[in-house]
Amino acid sequence: MPSRVPASPRPSGVEICTLGPIRVRRDGTEVALRPAQRRLLAALAMTAPQPVAIDRLIEYLWIGRVPSSARTMVHVHVSALRRALGQVIVTDDASYHLGDDVSLSVDEFRLEATQAVRDQHRRPAEALASAASALGRYRARPLPELADHPDGLAAATALDDLRRRVLEVWAGLMIDAGRSAETIEPLDLAIAADPLHEPYRELLMRARYEIGDHVGAVRSFTSYRRLLATEVGLEPGPSIVELERRILLHDQHDHRLSAEDGMLPDLAAPLVGRDLELATVESALSERRLVTILGPPGVGKTRLAHEVATRRRSDGDSVHLLSLVGVAKAAHAAEALDRAITAVRGADPSHDVLLIVDNADHHVALLRERLPPVLASNDRLRAVVTSRTKIGCRGERRVALGAFDVPHPGTELEALVGNPAVQLFVDSVRAVAPRFRLTADNVDHVVAAVMRTDGLPLSIELAAAWVPAVGVAGLGQVESGPRTLTETITDNLMTLEPSELAVLQAAASAARWFDVEMLHALMPAPPAAPGARTSHPITAAVRSLIDRSLIESDHRADGRVRHRLLEPVKEAVLGQTSDDHRMAIRQAHRELIRQHARETMQRTGTADEPRQFAEVDDLFADYRIAMSNAIEDGAASAAVEIASSIWRYWFARFRLAEGIAVLRRADDALGPNGIEPLGARTLGWLLYMAGQPADADAMLERAVERALRHRQHDVVIRCRLDQAQLATGRGQPDESLRRLADARSRLSRHTWPWADAVLHCRTGAAFAELGQVPTATHHLDVAVNELEAIGDRRELGLALALRSHMRRLAGDPSAALADARAALRAARVLHDEPLGCTAGIALAPAAAAAGDVEVAARAVAEVATVLPHDSAVDVCQLVLAGAAVASAVGDVQRAERWVRWCHDTYAAAGGRLPRLQADIAALAGEDEPRRDPLPPSTVAAEVADFVGSVAPAREPRVPGARHTSGV
Repeated sequence: MPSRVPASPRPSGVEICTLGPIRVRRDGTEVALRPAQRRLLAALAMTAPQPVAIDRLIEYLWIGRVPSSARTMVHVHVSALRRALGQVIVTDDASYHLGDDVSLSVDEFRLEATQAVRDQHRRPAEALASAASALGRYRARPLPELADHPDGLAAATALDDLRRRVLEVWAGLMIDAGRSAETIEPLDLAIAADPLHEPYRELLMRARYEIGDHVGAVRSFTSYRRLLATEVGLEPGPSIVELERRILLHDQHDHRLSAEDGMLPDLAAPLVGRDLELATVESALSERRLVTILGPPGVGKTRLAHEVATRRRSDGDSVHLLSLVGVAKAAHAAEALDRAITAVRGADPSHDVLLIVDNADHHVALLRERLPPVLASNDRLRAVVTSRTKIGCRGERRVALGAFDVPHPGTELEALVGNPAVQLFVDSVRAVAPRFRLTADNVDHVVAAVMRTDGLPLSIELAAAWVPAVGVAGLGQVESGPRTLTETITDNLMTLEPSELAVLQAAASAARWFDVEMLHALMPAPPAAPGARTSHPITAAVRSLIDRSLIESDHRADGRVRHRLLEPVKEAVLGQTSDDHRMAIRQAHRELIRQHARETMQRTGTADEPRQFAEVDDLFADYRIAMSNAIEDGAASAAVEIASSIWRYWFARFRLAEGIAVLRRADDALGPNGIEPLGARTLGWLLYMAGQPADADAMLERAVERALRHRQHDVVIRCRLDQAQLATGRGQPDESLRRLADARSRLSRHTWPWADAVLHCRTGAAFAELGQVPTATHHLDVAVNELEAIGDRRELGLALALRSHMRRLAGDPSAALADARAALRAARVLHDEPLGCTAGIALAPAAAAAGDVEVAARAVAEVATVLPHDSAVDVCQLVLAGAAVASAVGDVQRAERWVRWCHDTYAAAGGRLPRLQADIAALAGEDEPRRDPLPPSTVAAEVADFVGSVAPAREPRVPGARHTSGV
């Protein structure tokens, strides 16, 4: 890759990282790109700052068969990238290159790597920092998007070689700095990826020797010599052979920790899976004088504290350890604490001092009394305490540890490599059986072993100790194995107050997160614990359980706090709960979710909908478990009511398939009678929105039959409105009007303003499809007035978009433009992407007819960013809007070609162009011969590129964009 001067990051610039799968950030926010756009951007980043001819870009984008529209598609991709990222791609004659203000992580990596290699002997501290920073940027093998191209392969190989050199520099400097333990895991991973790279082996031998693992150092050399002889028939180099000789003779300075109090152990094994917690403790020590590491027994509090001590000692601090393991009497604990305080006061005043107090569970009151005066007497003193409960001192910072997440059965081998529980198990086994490896043959046994430990680090390490004796496959038969976290917690439950146990039992019914308000709804107020000062015992119980490390908390940005139980805690609690009590809690939980679903139903279509749907997002795991439990408990009707109440949410959050599955499961559980009419109507609507019109029509008709049997005319009316919409969408306006007439006859017996308004809207759509513009406009006028009064913004937006088309066809572009903009505002209030596309497709021809070509082009460009490009009918709507823009700028030939494509596409599907775009459809005559149809994605890309050239690039504002991503 050509060299490039690193660009200084700007506050509002674009950053591109190609050190791994490409990542792009704009103004600090990651931007999602399509695969072809990612590949194009990777090619430009790889070749920067040199310009790349379009023919060369085509070679990078298509390996093998190149499509005939390749040049057009390159322009489309460039246009899309400019819309998403701004003017980051510069056009130079017939080539492209990245702008000078784009920041490339590969430039910063090269700069830091060069500094590390250059300064390793002259300025080792600065070189170590540069090497660590460079390695931190390197997420995976670079440029995977271009791995199938020779240039991409060569560039990635060159960067890999540079990273290898930087890793060698970093490991050597870490060993020289006395931080050998931290290098073992990275070196093991590097050797696993490149087993024949001799410098890695030499560094690993040095590191193992420095931490006191002399046998491991020699074994590293022996395994390498055996591998070298087997693979390539060579002997190790003279440098590593000499190192082995010196290790055997102990002819090397020993840099192991030698704490003056003799209490810090050697840490031969690296800390696993606690990087975030370690960073949190170290950060807290820079701000607070006392840090308490909290967690249940065996979760790794002591190991984390020792790692903190090791790092502090390597930085020159004076470290003292006080272990209260096995100290039961308060008097003995006080004597031990006094000795530690005396040692701390006698420490070198020129150094910072760290006091570690381990296993303080039973002596919290003693520490609460003695520690504050000691900390106040020495500004350079810090203390780290490990305990199951907080100390309660003023200014105390607490860091909670939980069990590791355990993998699920059947997890792929590659996905297990980064799992901390599996990594700890493998490392612990290799400490006693060095030849052990995680393989495809033993992975299922390893996962089973880790699952039996509940992710508790101590249990994992103790289980690993049995492997040399019984093998990993035999761990399930070891009866005298270690206690699991669940068993330990079960014992601890016996010490809880009744109010605390009741809170845990209620919390265990929640899917994951809960808050105090949910607990109040799930349970009556339990009796207050003796001596409780709080006004409500539930709140007091939650606080006590947090202090006991049985509940984890998450403080949200909006100021709210939510809690959860660790899975082992939940398992232990449910094991202590009777079936009747558990069933009662499940029923209370179901009623809580049902009430929330009813509130969601009431707010659907109003300005409150986005906030309500966000609440459903937070509670969706509870929705899911409430519906599932209802079906299992013989209350499938409750599941149907919940699912039907959030009917619009399923569509808005792209969860149609899940909603359909829930209702079908409930239908099966209810037997011959099946789900009630409203549930059948919801299922029919979901099937329609999921693109299954035949199934939708059948289910809606079934809902009508059952509603008529039960005289539920409101459900019949809803179904008829849905069936009318379905018929209009299939180009059958007469059938739609027949359905609407039936709805009108039933509505005359009731007063239902919403249904009357929607009926006028559907009637207007049917007459619009018949080409009767004045009649359609009349019904839409009535619908808009009524819907404005009712406050249903979604139906109002649809009616306004439809009326915009009618007013344009009637020759009133100004009124059409006003309606389209109003529809767009409604979509933005609701964060509704589908409604936004409908409004945008109405806005484009209206703006074009009104002479505002820039607004029209931008509307089409914004719709193109979210509209699916694989659906021919959807793309036709986009293409017709684009044709209106092309016609408005005088490119009549392009407009005619696009309209002709739409004619052919609809004809191939057995239909015709919608009457809403009759004026645009008239640009091309129907008697022209058909051409070979292009794929919808190709035509959509051409439209996007064209409108991008007409309107200046601007941040997309399609309603709902990025509001529903990742849901």
